[in-house]
Amino acid sequence: MPDFAPSNFEKTPSANSSPSWLPELIRLAPIGVVVTTSVRDEEGDIVDFEVTWFNQKAIEIGSPGSPIYQLGARLMTLVPILRTSHLPRLRTLVETRESFTEEYESTSHRHFRNTYVPFNDGYVLYFEENTALTTANLLQRILDSTPAAIMCLRAIREANTIVDFEWVTVNERALTIIGLPADRLLNCRLLDVHPHNRALGLFDAYVNVVESGEPYQTETNYAYDGVSGWFTILAIRHDDGLILHVLDITSRKQSELAVDEQAKALQQMNRELRQMNENLQQFAYSSSHDLQEPLRKIQTFADLLRANYAAQLGDGADLINRLHSSAERISVLIRDLLMFSRLGILSKDFKAVDLNTTVQEVIGLRRQQIDQVGAMVCVAPLPTIHGNKVQLVQLIDCLLSNALKYQPEGQRPQIDITSQPADYINPSLDDSPGLRRVYCQLTVTDNGIGFDPKHTERIFQMFQRLHSRNSPYGGTGVGLAVARRIVENHGGFITAQVRPDAPGSVFTVYLPVVD
Repeated sequence: MPDFAPSNFEKTPSANSSPSWLPELIRLAPIGVVVTTSVRDEEGDIVDFEVTWFNQKAIEIGSPGSPIYQLGARLMTLVPILRTSHLPRLRTLVETRESFTEEYESTSHRHFRNTYVPFNDGYVLYFEENTALTTANLLQRILDSTPAAIMCLRAIREANTIVDFEWVTVNERALTIIGLPADRLLNCRLLDVHPHNRALGLFDAYVNVVESGEPYQTETNYAYDGVSGWFTILAIRHDDGLILHVLDITSRKQSELAVDEQAKALQQMNRELRQMNENLQQFAYSSSHDLQEPLRKIQTFADLLRANYAAQLGDGADLINRLHSSAERISVLIRDLLMFSRLGILSKDFKAVDLNTTVQEVIGLRRQQIDQVGAMVCVAPLPTIHGNKVQLVQLIDCLLSNALKYQPEGQRPQIDITSQPADYINPSLDDSPGLRRVYCQLTVTDNGIGFDPKHTERIFQMFQRLHSRNSPYGGTGVGLAVARRIVENHGGFITAQVRPDAPGSVFTVYLPVVD
């Protein structure tokens, strides 16, 4: 740093019009030079300093365009903070004629070395930027802004063998994770701060990184030496040491572990639910099967009483008839319950099923009933779908039986079975995420008695009947519940509506099409 100043300066019109006696050495100096003179009040006290000359390098190093680089600029007036930070000391410099040097960091984090030398009734400022320190400061601020802990460690060797590492540089995140301030951590040994690194195999891995040059990466749950959490660690060689990149993934890991625990709990619940379902199905099957035997005996005894003792029973014959009728209803209910319980057992046996042959098969099973009431059943061409043949037969039978049963007395049933593709399902039915699936829409329309729209959901519930037990329509309230269960087993939906244009009902089944 040059320690000289011109012997005399005069104000000039501009920074570029240097006096002829100005030493060429100062004008071309590779450092900034600013010459000032003091500004005094009436009492003779220094209240400011005025710029009388500066070189081009001062503008280049400083801030081009700054108002202080103008002849006559008053520093304390333009930069009021200097009144507190520098004015007292500069007054002392003028009075004592003693120079001083300072390291200065600007608001833009640039670092300068400033030397103030007394000159006449002011001072000369020589300054230059410490670019290495500015760059280092910038890099440190970049490191401190990263979410990962960055640490540079130097290998400590004894007889050319690495016995430990020493912290050289760390960022703010590293200090937060380790829990120590920089003045206590830097130049400390790794194993003194984190002795468990050796037991966990991390120290040996770091040694191998330095010796082999191969990077090392791992994920670990570290809960020792005042540190607790899940971390990903990346170690790479740097000179005779290494750089550690440590990212705290505790929150993410806890979320993953929570999801894993939930998945395991869900799997356990599914296993328990399957077991409960199997037990329930077995119980329903066994119970309904075992109950049929005493019912058959009741019906047999009632038939014998009516056949052999009708005359002796008198009015009691009506009680026997009621007993027989009740036993028959219970038998039908048990058979329906048995059918419902078996739906879960057969649900996995899926294959291509031609709905044309399926419907004709059901019509054949119902032929006697169809002929007895003179029903007209019209079937449009139907597609082949992927499903369980036994369950689809039950589905069509439930819908056809329903259409035949709920008819006004003496009316000839008219039943239409049609189908069409459906690439859109109302979200109130199909709320599955992602793209909508393509469905086969199967519709069964009848001209029966219909139902009150307020019971649209109720008719699909188990044991729900819209008519009294003594009505001519009978039933157990299981048929449409069975239909819904079958449709759900196939990943589909079923709806019921009252015909808007005529008496009757419309049952619509949506079954997904599988490519």
